[in-house]
Amino acid sequence: MFRRVLAILASVSLLLCLGVCAAWVRSAYVTDERVIEAPDETIHVTSGQGALVLYRVDRQAGESRWMRPTERWNVLGVMYIEGRLNRRRPWGMLIVPYWLPAGLAAVLPGCWLAMRARDAGRRRHAALRECVRCGADLEDDATSCPRCSRPVDGRKTPAPKRAEGYLAASLARRVSALERPAPDKSGG
Repeated sequence: MFRRVLAILASVSLLLCLGVCAAWVRSAYVTDERVIEAPDETIHVTSGQGALVLYRVDRQAGESRWMRPTERWNVLGVMYIEGRLNRRRPWGMLIVPYWLPAGLAAVLPGCWLAMRARDAGRRRHAALRECVRCGADLEDDATSCPRCSRPVDGRKTPAPKRAEGYLAASLARRVSALERPAPDKSGG
């Protein structure tokens, strides 16, 4: 159940990451702006030059002109700038570079891929009857690895569909490596 939920969440996160990357690429060529009007404030959402900008202005009568901007904080490229327009109307601006949400959305699919790779390696070692840690050959009734003393997992993992061919090829490689003569170290 956990793996299924993780796979679904990783898929949604991957789609989100791809969407953010598409918006990131678009922002290099096109500047998009949306204006949200509320009774007491105006919010501008702008996408351009590799960042998403949220700009909020309190609505009052008067001319709109920027005065005294101040950067309040800047963490990992995410900036918050605030100031006042003339007649003391406060405004605030949040700037978020697209690489940050794209990277955060890519974490879960990356973890899912790492888990899949680890499980595939364990299944391969189990099919070959090798120790997961050091790769030593295990006997059928072994409870721990003879080389590193790691306990053998008692669960029976299903072998890959082509295990016989893989096992035969692996065994043939090992036998041929044992049958090769040792290199002559005398230099002659």
